[in-house]
Amino acid sequence: MHRMISQRNRLRPREIAARLGPWSASLLLHLGLIALGFALTWSIIQYEEQLPSPVIASNVVVLTPTMPLLDATSPSEQTAASIDLPDLPQLSTDVPSIAGPAPAVSRLQAPATFAGSSMQAARDVVFVVDASGSMMAWVFAIIDEVERSLSGMSGQQRFAVLCFAGDTVWRVPRNGLTRVTPDSIRGAVSELRSGINALSGFGSDPVAALQSALTMRPDLIMLLSEGIEGRGRFTVDREAALKTLDRLNPSPAGGARPVAISCIQLTVAADQVPAVLMSEIAEAHGGTFNTIASEDFDP
Repeated sequence: MHRMISQRNRLRPREIAARLGPWSASLLLHLGLIALGFALTWSIIQYEEQLPSPVIASNVVVLTPTMPLLDATSPSEQTAASIDLPDLPQLSTDVPSIAGPAPAVSRLQAPATFAGSSMQAARDVVFVVDASGSMMAWVFAIIDEVERSLSGMSGQQRFAVLCFAGDTVWRVPRNGLTRVTPDSIRGAVSELRSGINALSGFGSDPVAALQSALTMRPDLIMLLSEGIEGRGRFTVDREAALKTLDRLNPSPAGGARPVAISCIQLTVAADQVPAVLMSEIAEAHGGTFNTIASEDFDP
């Protein structure tokens, strides 16, 4: 029996081969796959090493300047002066100057006044001054007022002065409207002061002076008188005067007249007769009517 058991436990070569065959085949297959993987990987590595580099090589030679690094252990001894730098141009701190006069600054200027009345910012102004009769006592003070008014006007304005007495109408400057300048003011005032005494006459017709002023086509006429109605044989025909001025300075279709006429009455007494005609002229010709006391023109 023992022999039978030993013979039964002894394996035959075929049985061993049958049992080991599948394991051997699997092992060989795995070893083959591993070898194949190594071969493929090695081939890819060799192929990539033979490919050209994707980096574009330049034929430009770049020189990188070198300089010694600052010693971090002693920063106080290292300064910018120890580094050789090229000389840089020095920037000028001087403020450039502009040749020529400084530009004018535009400013709003209030209209000048004459004997307390505004000149309404008119560009061309003609002063009409009554120099007849009792007005001669105040005429030099009135000339001073004309000078003050002209000094308040701008260089873009023009002026003329008309003085009337008797049959005379005197114009200063002689060429009519003149631009306001220090020289033109000085010349006109000097001429008025030196020649005003040559005027004489008591009764005078203001219409002749206003007509002369209207021929210059100003923007504004400033008439100053004690009263232009006159007395006795020197009485002015009110309706005729208004009609004449209406013809000389017509109102187009009821609109504004080309020239405004403002009138100023010089009062010398508390019971002085109102200057009705002057008031009517101012109202009809788009101007203003005001009074001024003689004390304001103390000669």
